[in-house]
Amino acid sequence: SQTVSELFEGFDFETIDVDLSESGPLSKVKEFLFLDRDQLNDTRCESAEIVECNDLYGEVDFVAREVKRAIAKNELKPEEIEIVIPNKDYWRVLKKSLNDFGIPAVSKNSVSLLESKSVQTLLLPLEVVADSFEPSGILEMIDTGYGDGSPEKTVDAVLFEKVAASAGLLYDTSAATAEGAKKVWLEKLDNYKRFLGAKAESLTSNDDLDEDFSALSQIQEIKDEIRFIDVIAKPAVRRVFSLLKSIERNVAMSVLKYEDFFRICEKRLGLRELSGSEEKTFASENIACVDQFVERAVPSHAGILEAMEITEYDPEKYYKSLIKYLEGEALRGESDMGGGVEVLSLIDSRYTSKKVKYFMGFTRAMPVLLSIHFMRALSTPSPEPRTFWAFRRTGRSWASFLAISGAQEALHNFFEFHGRWERIDEVSL
Repeated sequence: SQTVSELFEGFDFETIDVDLSESGPLSKVKEFLFLDRDQLNDTRCESAEIVECNDLYGEVDFVAREVKRAIAKNELKPEEIEIVIPNKDYWRVLKKSLNDFGIPAVSKNSVSLLESKSVQTLLLPLEVVADSFEPSGILEMIDTGYGDGSPEKTVDAVLFEKVAASAGLLYDTSAATAEGAKKVWLEKLDNYKRFLGAKAESLTSNDDLDEDFSALSQIQEIKDEIRFIDVIAKPAVRRVFSLLKSIERNVAMSVLKYEDFFRICEKRLGLRELSGSEEKTFASENIACVDQFVERAVPSHAGILEAMEITEYDPEKYYKSLIKYLEGEALRGESDMGGGVEVLSLIDSRYTSKKVKYFMGFTRAMPVLLSIHFMRALSTPSPEPRTFWAFRRTGRSWASFLAISGAQEALHNFFEFHGRWERIDEVSL
């Protein structure tokens, strides 16, 4: 390991002046980074700590609870807190935990368009057509809102699936065309409705019906199911297949018209209006991804196809081509949930100054997130402390120092314990 002085050995410098005038609760931590070996001692700092966690979920839960506690006790405001994470796996888990605790957050962590639930929902009709109208795809379209009459008239997806299963629609009902598949669905629903009607009539003819409360209850359930089929299920099926008919399988259409199709789907589902009905974090993220998908990805993909002199594509070929394009391009939607706790990557954290910073997810395989060796050199005495600069060649050691420098009052560091080092629970440095 090397210190700053050793890093500059061989360069044409007579002296290296390091400003150690940093003041505040974390001054010892920051000064330590620039000390030579003979200056190191068992320096401790109560404003910095290491926390060992069992796994990613343990880390996330601990951080979310600590942040919630600090905000609830008015010790910190959300905008005074920063959480530094190593990758999007942490962000996926962390954003849900922050939502569950009612903690406002802002993040620049980008989300792959193919990972966005909203974009997946927009692509679903094309997937269903490409898969020959498989029942599972139709059920998923019902579940995501394609069969809804209006925002106030949503389809009970659980009851719909129960009816579809009873009607025998979960078996092979694939068809070559949307019209053919719709005919199968409506016929099977009608057959099931007739079966229910006959069953209700049989129960009604029972002479002891007035005293048989079980039979009366069963008759009412049958009537409710019949009404659901007529009023909810069949109209929902018609709406779904009416949309699918506009992108008929094996029928080529202009690549430019697919953009119009996605806009129709987006409007029908009300994807830009989710902020009023969904959790703020997920809504904002999905809206950003929808914008990126409709406004950039689809037109860009169409431009590439036209450059290849492909002006028309059937839905199946277009769907496969679009998926390949989305997988290959760095198209990502940036999340911005308004003010609150800031969640950043290590690189972005270099430019920020916060009262408290939480560094998550550093392990032996990821020493660039402060390096466990650096933190151990602070927390435990050693004849030859291994400092932060041990991993300078990665180019990210400097980023780590800059990120640390932005913490004004407290520094919290989390790692997963894999049995490679002695146990460190919560160490005040």
